[in-house]
Amino acid sequence: GVSHLLLSSRQGAASAGAQEFAAELESLGTHVSYAAVDMNDGPGLKRVLHSISDSAPLKGVIHTAGVLDDGVIGELTSHRLEDVLSPKVAGAWHLHHLTQQLSLDCFVLFSSVAGTTGAAGQGNYAAANVALDALAHYRRGLGLCATSIAWGPWAKGGMAAALSDADQARLMRQGLVPLEAGQGVSVLEKAISGDEALVVAMNWIPRLFKRHLEARGQGIPSLYRSLIRASATQGTSLEKRLEEVPVADRQRMLLGFVQQEVAQVVGAASSQGILPNKALQDLGIDSLMGVELRNRLAAQVGFSIPATLVFDYPTTESIRDFLWSKIEAGPSTALAETRPERVADATEPIAVVSMACRFPGGVRSPEALWELLSQGRDAITEVPLSRFDVESFFDPDPEAVGKTYTKWGGFVGDVDRFDAEFFGISPREAKSIDPQERLLLEATWELFERIGVVPHTLTGSNTGVYIGISANEYLGLEGMDEASADAYSILGTAHSAIAGRLSYWLGLQGPNLPVDTACSSSLVSLHLACQGLRNGDCSMAIAGGVNLLLSAYGYVYFSRLRAMSPTGRCHAFSEDADGYVRAEGCGLVLLKRLSDAQRDGDEILALIRGTAVNQDGQSNGFTAPNGPAQQAVIRRALDVSGLTPTEVDYVECHGTGTSLGDPVEVQALAEVYG
Repeated sequence: GVSHLLLSSRQGAASAGAQEFAAELESLGTHVSYAAVDMNDGPGLKRVLHSISDSAPLKGVIHTAGVLDDGVIGELTSHRLEDVLSPKVAGAWHLHHLTQQLSLDCFVLFSSVAGTTGAAGQGNYAAANVALDALAHYRRGLGLCATSIAWGPWAKGGMAAALSDADQARLMRQGLVPLEAGQGVSVLEKAISGDEALVVAMNWIPRLFKRHLEARGQGIPSLYRSLIRASATQGTSLEKRLEEVPVADRQRMLLGFVQQEVAQVVGAASSQGILPNKALQDLGIDSLMGVELRNRLAAQVGFSIPATLVFDYPTTESIRDFLWSKIEAGPSTALAETRPERVADATEPIAVVSMACRFPGGVRSPEALWELLSQGRDAITEVPLSRFDVESFFDPDPEAVGKTYTKWGGFVGDVDRFDAEFFGISPREAKSIDPQERLLLEATWELFERIGVVPHTLTGSNTGVYIGISANEYLGLEGMDEASADAYSILGTAHSAIAGRLSYWLGLQGPNLPVDTACSSSLVSLHLACQGLRNGDCSMAIAGGVNLLLSAYGYVYFSRLRAMSPTGRCHAFSEDADGYVRAEGCGLVLLKRLSDAQRDGDEILALIRGTAVNQDGQSNGFTAPNGPAQQAVIRRALDVSGLTPTEVDYVECHGTGTSLGDPVEVQALAEVYG
């Protein structure tokens, strides 16, 4: 019975399908006109309303604007709130303000059940719709017509049509069944002619919807509380069901329960593909799905579960362990598990229980390194083309700008080869990862393999990671700039991320830090790891370092310093000394307190009795060493080790082969050792 319909949107008549729609309504006797106006634009909307002919005055308003920008609360910025609230709230207020003096038959606001019952990830959208509901009540209080309809999802069209299959499945699991078009139109007719300011219009399955509301736990409208109370006496809690299962099978049953819930959330046909150690992120679980999973589990177990569940416990196995600790052990034991490690005797030696390495000369194990050394093999070669074309940078003249006067070095093979999938890394992310990180991952795996420990059994342990790393040549090699930046750029090259990957991959929760003290980085990492073990920061520690030569820049730089040997041979402590030779590698040791290693029956490869660290302070130039400082740190190391100089059989030197560094080091050693 509407003779004239004015449709407004940002594009107006240019909207997709507008002309066909107008023709369809014209055939039914309704004249259609369009206006291009943004609902946020109060003056623009005023001009549109003033254009309406007095011969066919405005008799009704239906406000349908809406924008979605879903995200959990922590991700909702002021801009994301504004983008969602403005079309609904500002537009509705403009319409109210501009029409309140008119005699309207209806003033309809399209709201949503997101504002009535709440919806995961829609804090902004829910707030916008509650504002419409409030406006309807406000208008009724002024004696004006108003109806806010809180719609559930529609089967075709509407905002739910843009949802993914997983999101649609989530709605169904919550008991929200999409409205068919005929049902929706019928509800609209009844709502307009009714006396209620707010009408909730949705199809729902009581059993599922009740469970969804119950899982939310708080903020449930009084309308549904009787349903929740009724459900409290129904069903059997998970804890009760576990009591009916043999003790040996309870953890397996609990894991199966978690896998089934995860399968429901991701829309999988069964839980067979939900592997215990597979990251939930790899299954496609995002923040919203994480909230849903937490709610589903909480409804079954009957105790509080953190909203950050999938971030704190990122696999089904770790979620199982969390639930098991709460069910089986109780809160007192959970508190006991968080107590810090015992503080060991400050003089207790630290045991080396495993080693792994990659070095030039094809060295891929400690045994191969010993073989290379004992046989006196030379692992120095010309720079391989796989790194860079050294010939294009080589010039024997040390004064040549932008050139290197040496083309020698020690290089690790196959650094371009990496089994990313084995370490749970996607091909896209692998491209951004510094090869130094790849070597560390491989060496860490071997470190535990050699001691007979399955690495993933360390998940949740307070194992520490201390990694010496100073080079960052891959960042420059990739030519990273603003245009090429993506989600992986920095995560693949930042030293904090390179060290952090080891803890993330294995689920280690002890200290994790990269250490950059230039040439001493790995030794300082070892020192810090020993301190961490003695202080109780960790019960086991990975310590070591990595360094790769990936570009010509370092060669050119150290050539300008005259620090490198042109012959590719380092004549340390010799009158022929003419510089050092660049080389690379990766070496890690696994450390425990001696008493712990003996308790665990580990093979003890070596003992660290004491370590010491200092800095040169001022010397004759920023890069020049300082003899008294070197003497002081050697004496300190002897003191904390409880050793005298005569008990020392071997000293591993810096031995740079330079006319500045060698004499200072020899003099410092002579002063301490005689």
